[in-house]
Amino acid sequence: MNYKNFKLYFKATRPWAFTASLVPVIFGGVFAYYEGFFHPGIFILTILGGIMVHGATNTINDYFDYMEGVDIPGSSTGMLVQKEISPQQTLKLAYFCFSVAALVGVYFVLVGGKFMAVLIIIGLLGSYGYTGRPFSLKYRALGAPLVFLMMGPLMVWGSYYIQVQNHSIQVILAALPIGLLVTAILHSNDLRDIQHDNKVGIKTLSMLLGEKKAKMFYYILVHGAYFLIILYVIIGVLSPFILITLITWPTAVKLTYFIKDSSPKELVPVDLLTAKLHLNFGLVYVFSITFLALS
Repeated sequence: MNYKNFKLYFKATRPWAFTASLVPVIFGGVFAYYEGFFHPGIFILTILGGIMVHGATNTINDYFDYMEGVDIPGSSTGMLVQKEISPQQTLKLAYFCFSVAALVGVYFVLVGGKFMAVLIIIGLLGSYGYTGRPFSLKYRALGAPLVFLMMGPLMVWGSYYIQVQNHSIQVILAALPIGLLVTAILHSNDLRDIQHDNKVGIKTLSMLLGEKKAKMFYYILVHGAYFLIILYVIIGVLSPFILITLITWPTAVKLTYFIKDSSPKELVPVDLLTAKLHLNFGLVYVFSITFLALS
């Protein structure tokens, strides 16, 4: 593969979106470190596996969105729509990402046993089933709950478990704010695309809720993450130092007002802005756990 083709395929995986999977994977590893367990090699493999699953999800999603007529000229700037890459190339790239993720998964099963096998099978099926036939969960208004589960509790839990090889209700609870914010990224995208998705005949949670209730659900997702942080400190699940994550809350408030006063057509940048909020929150969250581990 030459450099030009590598750049093409790398771009097709949508690497700018990988922060959504890096945050939960890194958080799970750091939480294990906080509890006194950390294997650098396994941590690097976990990051690789998480990125590959995410890349597979992005490419298989682009393939089926294009083949099903969801992504069309005028509604999408995707590489398939712009003819930068062919459907066959996109599908091959998706299978390559799945294969690498599966190889990492096989090693994790050997290290972590049956529980890791269950998590990995769920992860791979969820990645493909997001838009892949015959599941097509995204088109059946199940995209949001799937993303919450996959890129919140499951990714954090898996990253933590492969280090510690034990379960912790604390780490699952700590993962919920991350899950809420990553779900807000998808939901903001669906909120923006309500009219288009209705025209092409697919169902999303935003469409079922309607614009007003969909906006309300976005507020719940975004601000719910911060309310959980406060609740966890109050009931003793997390250290008060975790409240440092609240420095990102003003950005969430600004996003709330932006969505409140905008029509779907004016919400073009909202998914990127929400992704930035998720990243900033995640970085501060990871820093706080790391600080506690080192102190």
